[in-house]
Amino acid sequence: SWELKINAAVTEYNGTAAINMGSDDTVQVLISTNGGTTWSAIYTWTASNQPSELGDSITIDLSAYTGTVNKFAIWASDGTINDSEDYDFFINDFEIRQLNTTGLGTNDNNIALNIYPNPNKGLFTLNINTVDVKELNVTVTNLQGQIVYSKNNFNNVNKVNEQIDLSNKAKGVYFINVTSDRAVKTQKIVIQ
Repeated sequence: SWELKINAAVTEYNGTAAINMGSDDTVQVLISTNGGTTWSAIYTWTASNQPSELGDSITIDLSAYTGTVNKFAIWASDGTINDSEDYDFFINDFEIRQLNTTGLGTNDNNIALNIYPNPNKGLFTLNINTVDVKELNVTVTNLQGQIVYSKNNFNNVNKVNEQIDLSNKAKGVYFINVTSDRAVKTQKIVIQ
């Protein structure tokens, strides 16, 4: 009883105006249940259903996937047709969350995550507010999925204000993963 919520947008290259994707371009959300050996598409954007320039939110039901789902990926293809469109495709707020089994909707607001500054030089503050959470764990992973920071058992799981120092890590993109007994939230950070 889990679902994936993801926000996406398409804008003109290096701008903010609306633009169409190429005629055979695709961007897919993939899932692997075997550590990345094989992948299956669970959502596909094309020119016919592309997100707006202001961003759209989609929710993907993960209840068909039993066991441990351990990897997700975003895969893009320019296709074989050389279209003239030149655009940026944005992914943001990638969140895995548990469905509410009471039938009253999802536990959308169990974790509120704010990271600042972002981008940063490796020193940033992690602000987490939770609702009805009993345990809270934080990991930071690099693009290869390696854990570069981990902390469990926060003193107050309902309000966390933690300064994290990754200034000794390489510049690049990292992912903050906040997991609780009720939800999972992931957010990207950039170390410059």
